[in-house]
Amino acid sequence: MPAISHPSADRRPGRGRLVGQLALAFLALALLLVGVLAGTLSWMFARGFQDHLQRLEQQRLDPLARVLVETYAHEGGWHWLREDPALWRVLTRGFSPPAADSRGPPRGPIHSPRGPRGPHGRPPPPGRLALLDADRRPVIGAPQAPPDALWRPLEHQGATVGWLRLVPLRAPLEDLDEEFRRRHLQVIAFTALAALVLALAIAIPLARHLVGPVRQLTRGMAALTAGRFETRLHLARRDELGELAQGFNRTAAVLEENERLRRRWVADISHELRTPLSILTGEVDALAEGIRPWNDQTRASLQAEVAHLAKLVEDLHQLALSDLGALTYQRQPMELEPWLAALVARHEPDCQAAGLRLDWDPEPRICRILGDPQRLTQLFANLLQNSLRYTDAGGRIRLCTRRAGNQVRILLEDSAPGVPEEALGHLFERLYRVDQTRRRARGGSGLGLAICHNIVTAHEGEITAQASPLGGLRMILTLPLMVSP
Repeated sequence: MPAISHPSADRRPGRGRLVGQLALAFLALALLLVGVLAGTLSWMFARGFQDHLQRLEQQRLDPLARVLVETYAHEGGWHWLREDPALWRVLTRGFSPPAADSRGPPRGPIHSPRGPRGPHGRPPPPGRLALLDADRRPVIGAPQAPPDALWRPLEHQGATVGWLRLVPLRAPLEDLDEEFRRRHLQVIAFTALAALVLALAIAIPLARHLVGPVRQLTRGMAALTAGRFETRLHLARRDELGELAQGFNRTAAVLEENERLRRRWVADISHELRTPLSILTGEVDALAEGIRPWNDQTRASLQAEVAHLAKLVEDLHQLALSDLGALTYQRQPMELEPWLAALVARHEPDCQAAGLRLDWDPEPRICRILGDPQRLTQLFANLLQNSLRYTDAGGRIRLCTRRAGNQVRILLEDSAPGVPEEALGHLFERLYRVDQTRRRARGGSGLGLAICHNIVTAHEGEITAQASPLGGLRMILTLPLMVSP
C-alpha cells in the first residue's frame, strides 16, 4: 500500500505558489493589525499626553489664580492691570514660549504704584493666557480664543470675580516633555517593526504547514485518478484536514474493494458464459463431424445449455437494469397475506415434485404494503426456487409473516443442507459460490439473490440471511407497512 510522500519531496514547478499566497495573506493581515494597533496606540498616547499637559497647566494656574485674587482684593478691582499692562507680562511669564523667561509667576499680591503710566508701559504681545472679568469681558490678553480653551474661575469670598482663559498647548514647551514623547513614539515604531518581522518569520512555516496536507491530498487524488486505489494518506492531525484525509482513505478503500469486485465479477461472468458456450461448441462440433448422432438426448442436452445460457443472460440484464435504476416499479397497495397464499399455491406442486413439504403460516392480522406485484413475484419466485434447488428431498420449506410495529417480517426457511456461517454475509454478492462444484448441477446462475436484494431495497426494506432452526437457510425480509390515514 503506497503512502503519499512528504510535501518537501515534491519539486515540481509552481509548488510554492500557494505557500507564497498564504504567507503574503498572513503578512498583509499582520501588517493591517500592527498598523491599526500602532495607530491606535499613537493616537491614545497623543490624547493622553495632551491631557497630561493640560492637567499640568491647570495645576500651574493655581498659584497665578491665588496672586490675582489676592491683588484683586487688595486693589479692589482689575483697574491696576488695565493701567499697567506690563504687570501682566510679569504675572504670566511662566506661560510664555520657551525663549521667554520661565521663572514662573511671582508669589503674593502685586503692589502697583498709583498714578498715571507713561507711554513707556508697552503692552505685552498677545499670548495664550487672558484675564476676563466676572461677566467674561476681556480685561487683558487676546480678545478671541479657540473653542477648546481652558477656563479657570477666580473666586473671592464665594463670588466669581473673574476668569482665566488659557489656550491649550499644541506641543510640549519643555525639552524633557518633547524628549519623552519622541522616545515613546520610537518605542511604538520599533515594536510595530519587530511584530512585522516576527509575523513574516511565522507566516512562511505556517503556510507550509497548512499547504502540506493539501499537497498530499492533491497527489492522492491524482493517484486515484490513475487507478492506484491502494493509495492511502498518513496525516496525524485532529482538525478538518485530518478528517478530510480519513475521508479520502475511506473513499480509496471503497474504490479498491469495488475494483476487486469488478475484476472478480468479470472473471466470474467470463467463466459462467464460457462453460455453456464450450459445451454447446463441443456438442455442435460432435454433430458436425458425425461423432454424435442427432437424437432426443442430444436435442435435450443442447436445449438445456441454451436455456441455462439464456437464463444467465436474462439475469445479467435484470441485474444491470436494477443497478442502473432502470427497472420500472409500479407500486400499489397490496394485502400481503392473500397475495402470498396465492403464490404458495402456485409453487406447491413444484415442492411436492421435489419431495418437499411447503408450510404456510400467515399473520392473522391484515398487513397492507405498498409494493409492485410483478417485482415481488420475481423476488419470492427466486427465493422459493433457491430453496427448491438446494434443499434435500424429504425436507421442508416454511413461509410465515409476522408484524413488528410499522413493519412486517417475512421468513422463508428450509431444511438441510445449511450454509456455512462465514458464507452468510456473502450470499447476496454477484456470482458468489458457496459450493463451487454444485453450482451448475443445481442449475443456478448465481445472480438471483443479488436481484432479490435490489428489489427489496427498492421497496425500502432489507433482506438478511441466517441459519435456520430447520437445519438449512433462513431468509428474513422486512418491509414497511402502509400507514393508515
